[in-house]
Amino acid sequence: MAPLSIRTFLGLDGRTEGMAIKPAYVKKTATLLMERYPSAFGNDFEHNKDVVTELTNVESKGVRNRIAGYIAKKHGNSAEA
Repeated sequence: MAPLSIRTFLGLDGRTEGMAIKPAYVKKTATLLMERYPSAFGNDFEHNKDVVTELTNVESKGVRNRIAGYIAKKHGNSAEA
């Protein structure tokens, strides 16, 4: 049996390599928005950004963009499946 590489052991191989880990509040907010307004979002980041601005009181541009990007990514994944 081949030994595990340190990258495999730490979970640094595969899809997660080079991707930022999203904070829990971004995931929770995005999931809540997608559950409440399923037809409002798509896989277009710019559109999602505008919708997040309309539906939330998030003041931080960075947080808004993270939420919109997470939603776009999730919508893109569900469209492929």
